[in-house]
Amino acid sequence: MRFLNSIILLVIISLATFACGDSNASIKLTGSEITSEDTTIVTFTTPVLKHDSTFAIDFNGNPIELIVKMPEVEFIGTIIALPGWNFSNTGWCDSADLCTEALSRGYALILPQMGKSIYCKNTYPQTRQSWLKYPTRKWMSDEMIPFIQNNFALLLTDQSNYTLGLSTGARGATLLVLDHPDLFTACAALSGDFDQSEFPKDNLYIGYYGRMSQFPDRWKVDDNIITAIDDLNVPIYVGHGEKDQVVDIKHSNIFVEAMKSAGKDFNYHIDDNAGHTYSYWNSEVNAMLDYFESIVR
Repeated sequence: MRFLNSIILLVIISLATFACGDSNASIKLTGSEITSEDTTIVTFTTPVLKHDSTFAIDFNGNPIELIVKMPEVEFIGTIIALPGWNFSNTGWCDSADLCTEALSRGYALILPQMGKSIYCKNTYPQTRQSWLKYPTRKWMSDEMIPFIQNNFALLLTDQSNYTLGLSTGARGATLLVLDHPDLFTACAALSGDFDQSEFPKDNLYIGYYGRMSQFPDRWKVDDNIITAIDDLNVPIYVGHGEKDQVVDIKHSNIFVEAMKSAGKDFNYHIDDNAGHTYSYWNSEVNAMLDYFESIVR
């Protein structure tokens, strides 16, 4: 049975699933205890992590850094903030004001280190060997999200949860809400790419999927947001710079036209003078957060 607004998190007192937490990553458990014949469990309806912490979660033998940042003001929701291709997971904090602004408003932030991932759900025999160490979206769904839910009482279905990303991270953020239609409230996608089949010469896609001429389904179906557009059920904030020379604005135009045709809820902002830079992404921070807060769940 699926619990919606009444869901509570059941957490085993022994938090054995903690993986390589830093020395400051202890959690003070609060809540009501329920004793059964088999175990003792604690119920939570609010986050139990009270301070910023860094963890490592295994992916195919590789430790993937996960930073969790907690607000000092009243908690209002959680944002998974995704980096672009080979960008640091701390870029949103170091080169933009997302962390400062989001934390001041009451959001918890989830910052995974994704490396050279393009947020595929799976890898393939044709995927470049050197890229197999970077986490997939399946890892996010099977390992990262449950780790956060089970240990911190964040990303619960009765809370407000959001995804956002820049560049390939925008693709990842949108695919993640497609993977979890009942978990997220809204999404923001800046300078993103959404339909690999429209760009068959792109080396990043080729490096993961193989060539489109050989594996057309991987390009037209797997991880293809446009193909799955009818299943998109959360509002999307889309932003792109007109002068972007890394990810052409055609990517966002295709996405927006597909949402328009499918009758989806979105907001599209084009910056006529912006490129593929943190200066641009930083300029969108408050607009994204305002958009999240405008969505009534």
